[in-house]
Amino acid sequence: MSECPLVLECRLSAMHDFGAHTQLVGEIVDVKVDESCLDDSGQPDIRKVDPLLFAPGNRAYFGVGDFIGKAFSIGKQVS
Repeated sequence: MSECPLVLECRLSAMHDFGAHTQLVGEIVDVKVDESCLDDSGQPDIRKVDPLLFAPGNRAYFGVGDFIGKAFSIGKQVS
């Protein structure tokens, strides 16, 4: 778990061939999280997980940015 603090086990639901690439669609069936990456309520904390994100379009790696607001309430304000 030290190398991968968050694991999502998925079941393949569908495959879509788009010629240059294939899109895989899955259903999450299990989640495992290292205890050091949980918040006070026992939920995964994205800042503690600190994932490495890959953007294939420009072949670049990114980290997660700052918290900007709560889901479903901030969307009307963010453009």
